[in-house]
Amino acid sequence: MASASMHTRLRRVWVTTGVLALLLATGVAAWVGVRAVMVMTELKAASALTSDVRAALEGRDAAAMRDAMDAVEVHAAAAARASSDPVWRGVEFLPYLGPNLAGARVASVQLDAALRDVAGALLDLSEQFSASDEDHRVVDVAMLRTAAEPLRTAAETLHNASSEFARLDRTDLIPPLASGIDQLDEMVRSLAPTVQALADTSAIGPALLGADGERRILLMVQNPTELRSAGGIVSAFAEVRAVDGHLTLSTQRSSADFDNGRAVDIAIPTELTKMFGGEIGHFVMNTTMTDDFDLTARLSSAWWARAEGAVPDAVVSVDPLVLAALLEVTGPLEVDGQELSSANVITRLLVDPYIELSADQQDDLFQRALAVVFEALTTSDIDPLHLLDALAQPAADGRISLWSAHAAEQDLIVTTPLGGLAVRQQSAPDIFSIAFNDMTGAKMGTFLDVAVSVGSSVCRPDGFADVVVGVTLTSTAPADSAETLPGRMTGEGLAGIAPGDIGTLVTVTGPRGAFVGAVRVDGAPGSPVDTTLAGAVQLTEGVVLGPGQATVIEFHFTVPSELAASPRIVHTPLLIEPEITERKVVCP
Repeated sequence: MASASMHTRLRRVWVTTGVLALLLATGVAAWVGVRAVMVMTELKAASALTSDVRAALEGRDAAAMRDAMDAVEVHAAAAARASSDPVWRGVEFLPYLGPNLAGARVASVQLDAALRDVAGALLDLSEQFSASDEDHRVVDVAMLRTAAEPLRTAAETLHNASSEFARLDRTDLIPPLASGIDQLDEMVRSLAPTVQALADTSAIGPALLGADGERRILLMVQNPTELRSAGGIVSAFAEVRAVDGHLTLSTQRSSADFDNGRAVDIAIPTELTKMFGGEIGHFVMNTTMTDDFDLTARLSSAWWARAEGAVPDAVVSVDPLVLAALLEVTGPLEVDGQELSSANVITRLLVDPYIELSADQQDDLFQRALAVVFEALTTSDIDPLHLLDALAQPAADGRISLWSAHAAEQDLIVTTPLGGLAVRQQSAPDIFSIAFNDMTGAKMGTFLDVAVSVGSSVCRPDGFADVVVGVTLTSTAPADSAETLPGRMTGEGLAGIAPGDIGTLVTVTGPRGAFVGAVRVDGAPGSPVDTTLAGAVQLTEGVVLGPGQATVIEFHFTVPSELAASPRIVHTPLLIEPEITERKVVCP
């Protein structure tokens, strides 16, 4: 009898427990279901408004941007609140339903954070600039300094949002949610370069632009038709004086106006001499052979000080595509009675002069063009945010490099893409860099096409991975280049490269912890030079292409497997951005 009673009581307990579990599950399902509908409704409404945000941003309409952001923020905040409770997080582990709940939560939270941190910083800055009296200053340096902290937070928020979106597995997401996340992700990625450039500028810019007293800035303009690691040979120099945001162009020199052949008193690492010979220390135009912009800037400063008697406080390097970006802001300008625009600046300054002008005439044209662009930037009514926005992508691409003689400022610079190619390569443990240096001694870079591939595979018993970086070079030079192109473009064979041919040194640098392997050129063993600089291993291979020829160079590295999951590439800024593709690496 007692046994039957016990059995009855146990059955009641199990039934009661089951009922409670069912009620709990039903309650949780109902709770999550209701909140999921709320979140999806709010996200749909927010996504629909992102086009208004983008239109206001592109139109630089601060009032419209404020209205659009406020409207989106209402929906984003509501979605973030609805998806942030512990019950929601607890159900994210369930198959199919879970990924959708996780996606909705990430989208809600990141959109809310982006609007709170990013929109506020941008709108405040825009409205402050609009209200200020610039008095022909490039920027109000006091205002920019005040904006530094909010902009730093905004850049970090966008970086975090991009990382969260990248980690989301979108395979099982329902189409409306997947589409909404894609729109938000695209908005974050489109904003990130501009906000990062603003954050970097606000941290470094005020002192550089003379907020604390006059600064002497050495401006270097590179010519990528004759490639160097940093972009191209340095064809022009100019000293700019900066006081409280006011800029004055004081002195210009071409690379021919220096005492070339007599080295300045700056030590050159032995490994660089092993790769490039003595060119880097003896000729001012070759200071950009190294990927280390700190060394480039110190060499250039020493050259300038020897010529002008004054040591620069900072060095800024740009290429003609930066001038093209500036001309997008100023609009077309007149130089020597002809229009100079963002569309024709490469042809006007890098191609036609080698065909039509002498070396001295070309230098004069370049200096006049630089002076005209500089005057337009410093005397016209230009929106500083428009200027910074135009320079954001060139800066992200490594076309603008910056160095300061002041240690505290330099410490900030090397945390940004403005630090140069080596800094960009060292910014993460899975980045390989590719640097190009012309061996032709001429200006054939407009005829060189580049494509890059990278891939990895774990084939070794020790768990290390093999990484292969492929570089395809193609000469698009005319077959009759030797006869039809001027000697100043072909080099006339003076560097040992036949006229019409293109000689190029390609250097691939691996991350710290990597080991060099073989180099193969069109499948055959290469003859690389291997070096180690700042703890990073490098492989350098030289090739010569005749008109119409192509070659494929494969650089092999062995790296710890955690560095090889998804190897990334940074490279010398080129006239045409190369396509970078993923390659399949097959174990032997």
